[in-house]
Amino acid sequence: MMDYQNVLTTCVYCGCGCGLYLEVLDGRITGVWPAKTHEVSDGKLCIKGWNVDEFVYHQDRLTTPLIRQDGELVEASW
Repeated sequence: MMDYQNVLTTCVYCGCGCGLYLEVLDGRITGVWPAKTHEVSDGKLCIKGWNVDEFVYHQDRLTTPLIRQDGELVEASW
């Protein structure tokens, strides 16, 4: 069975904090929709908000914190 959810969240790409819904299917974002009644975004999104899934799943995204040891970045725990 497929698990579908609409998850209300806040865009973190800039300091505005626009409201948006993420369409999530089996734990993966499949779409983005603006939150129509959000006081900041008022039902609108910029191009970054509409494409939030591209930076969430980007191959160069850091998924583990890094610290510098002896001049090199090494993985650290949260």
